[in-house]
Amino acid sequence: MKQFQIVKTKIEKSNIVDSSADKALEDKAIKVKIEKFAVTSNNITYAVAGDKLGYWQFFPPLADAKGNNGDALSDWGVIPVWGFAIVIESKNDDVEIGERFFGYFPPANHLVMKPSNVTDQVFIESSKHRAHLPVAYNIYRKVIHPSTMSASDILQNENERMLLYPLHVTSYALYDFFEEHDWFGAEQAILLSASSKTSIGLAYGIKDKKSALNQIGVTSIRNVTAVKKLDLYDNVVDYSNLEQIDNTKASVIIDMSGNSEVISQLHHKLEDNMKFCSKVGITHKDSFTNDLFYIKDRTHMFFAPSQIQKKIEENGMQAFDLECTQYLTHSYAQCRSWLEMQEINGLEGLQELFVDICNGKIAPTKGLIVKMP
Repeated sequence: MKQFQIVKTKIEKSNIVDSSADKALEDKAIKVKIEKFAVTSNNITYAVAGDKLGYWQFFPPLADAKGNNGDALSDWGVIPVWGFAIVIESKNDDVEIGERFFGYFPPANHLVMKPSNVTDQVFIESSKHRAHLPVAYNIYRKVIHPSTMSASDILQNENERMLLYPLHVTSYALYDFFEEHDWFGAEQAILLSASSKTSIGLAYGIKDKKSALNQIGVTSIRNVTAVKKLDLYDNVVDYSNLEQIDNTKASVIIDMSGNSEVISQLHHKLEDNMKFCSKVGITHKDSFTNDLFYIKDRTHMFFAPSQIQKKIEENGMQAFDLECTQYLTHSYAQCRSWLEMQEINGLEGLQELFVDICNGKIAPTKGLIVKMP
């Protein structure tokens, strides 16, 4: 079994482990071959917040065939990715060999799983080490053959599904959260890391409102031109020109960057007009700290699975699926005009690009798809 691993405290350092372990399947277990998965800045957030939010716990690192990784195994972690896999072995009567599923996987060629609550559409991964983790990450959806799909199924394009679903579901959850709170009375929304696909997914939702908020996209200077071409934000500024943001307007900040210095500057600049700050992602991993000034009583860490779970409990799964699908249908459609898919050849291809991914050097218009041999 091959698995892509990174050092938890130095995520640019990676390793591809080839483990000789191949145990017989336990009762109710299945083995899947991972076919392909997407890699985005969202995966870097998983890595940076791995200890705090439990992302390292989903897929324990394997020892190599010699029983080690060159360093202590506990130093290494496996970042989750979203992708597709096909069942190649099964000791579960409810899951057949040849069935395909979409969900949360390791960057690896195989995974052993223990499905429960199996229906004709989904199963829940119930391996013991994942039982306490958020259920949203333990749901695996069966891939329906295109001939049986309804016209409303927005997930027919598998590359879009891998790349955009986990990001735009977060966008939807953010939109729902702020709608629930009437945007805290804000006149403008300031989106940090405006080139990130999660920010873009949220911005499409805001722009689609009849009484849309003014949207300020804040991005790195190298991405300003690309972000302006989206014709999505009312104003685009780079991180060195925060003075261009109108501090007389009631504002909410949605932060995908994790750039604590920028957040601190905005809190100082806006003062009482900073109505709420939602910290979501960490695309600026080197600037992530909690030591700088924040208006703490109006700042919180946003965790999309919690908002999704709340929505399901209040309105039911069917209502959630309908509303979320409507949102994603719109945001996916808007992205098709500019999103370029780039295929990467296996774990070795991922390793070649991984430092650039970590450092935000992949153009925002690119969608990285790793195809496994």
